Amino acid sequence: MIQRVQELKVSSVVRRVPEDLFGHIEPRRKRPERGDVVVCSVSKVGWHRELENRFGRYRRLFEGDRVVVAIGNRYATGEFEGKIPERVRYGMELLNAGGVCGKLTGKNLLIQDPTKLLFMGYVVSGGEVVNLRDHALGEKDYRREVPVVLVVGSGMDAGKTTTAATIIKALVTAGHRVCAGKVTGTARSKDILLMSDAGADLVLDHVDAGYPSTYKCQRKQVMEIIDVIYSNLASEDPDYIVIEIADGVFQRETKMILREGRFMDRVSRIFFSASDSLAAYGGHTFFEELDLEITAFSGPVANSRLMVREVYEHTGLPCIAPKGRGSDILALIHGGGRSP
Repeated sequence: MIQRVQELKVSSVVRRVPEDLFGHIEPRRKRPERGDVVVCSVSKVGWHRELENRFGRYRRLFEGDRVVVAIGNRYATGEFEGKIPERVRYGMELLNAGGVCGKLTGKNLLIQDPTKLLFMGYVVSGGEVVNLRDHALGEKDYRREVPVVLVVGSGMDAGKTTTAATIIKALVTAGHRVCAGKVTGTARSKDILLMSDAGADLVLDHVDAGYPSTYKCQRKQVMEIIDVIYSNLASEDPDYIVIEIADGVFQRETKMILREGRFMDRVSRIFFSASDSLAAYGGHTFFEELDLEITAFSGPVANSRLMVREVYEHTGLPCIAPKGRGSDILALIHGGGRSP
């Protein structure tokens, strides 16, 4: 089937796939795989009323719209849990605004049902179904190990990306070259664009490694993503690499990474974004159990002087606010440990 490309709304998850491929689709009967690129029709608009396109712009969805999306899993405590379906002919759900689709397995009780999609066909090139892996970056050589500033958090929407951008801006303002990455989560350009706006020379995420999302990835796959992202960023020879891990520390892949010595040995500083003082205390306890040291807390907890005081009283650690002074952030990063 030939589909006119200009009639399609193309999501950000397929941003690495050449647009001229989207006109060729086939309704094949095959078992769906993570990263398969598909064209669907919107049958009912639900929670996600907009689709983020490959440039980061949000386009309003209407019933009957034809969209280019990719199959994957999703883990989002504030929205949906979804998995790769066994079959696509019965339809799927739009699991996030970035264009990851799959079968809904659970949702937050406070939100609407997801936007419903009808499968039209797989995007095909050279007789093969197009997959995000076909257009992924490979590992690159780099001159030296670059120190990593790691940003983690207590959960979804805890301010991790804002924290990462604040750190990037402080480092760049001080004259450092910075690259950044988001190694886990579900495809959405909003976060990496914010890091780029903060001044990072190059920003990559798991989509650049060929994965629409990282939920239910095996350890080997997670490390492959990290190796691709880190090596490409390090090949730019920056002074620092700022890395964000999605979701909270109880999330499966987050725990996997924090226990991976090969990656954590590169980490110079850890900033923990917390929703409140109790979440900060819980994070502090969790990291102590892993024998890892948090440098400072950030996120909503840092917006309240009372919570900042509570955090210091129970952990002895400072908080940095999104509008905090860059000099305070630099002092925390430069105050010992690995530096360029």
